[in-house]
Amino acid sequence: MTSSLLRAIALAGVAASGALLLLLAVLGTTDVVWTYLFNRPIPAATEFAAAILPATITLALAWSQRQRSHIDVDIVVAKLSSSWQSLSEFLSILAGLAFFLLLLYGAVELALESWSIGETAVAAVQFPVWPM
Repeated sequence: MTSSLLRAIALAGVAASGALLLLLAVLGTTDVVWTYLFNRPIPAATEFAAAILPATITLALAWSQRQRSHIDVDIVVAKLSSSWQSLSEFLSILAGLAFFLLLLYGAVELALESWSIGETAVAAVQFPVWPM
């Protein structure tokens, strides 16, 4: 039950990441075409892309971890016994968890501050930056 739920969550994240990447590709292409053909760039396209890009990466992380498709350098680990390899993997997952929890803490702090002051993007089209 838990494994299938986690798989579904990871799959939903990677699907959302793919959809956002497609949106960014369409937005970028449309911006370039409109700029060169009509001399009318899409307002705030660059700022929107810069705000959304980190979400595309973050949403795909769970799937990457689940599939074990992240970059792995195993020059030293391959020479270890299986118990030491397991310990190494556990410690690396623990270190990654600690790192991302620190990132989450900082991001939540910044988002709450941004939300409390009503911060918006400095662009032709103003949009709130706190959800990004």
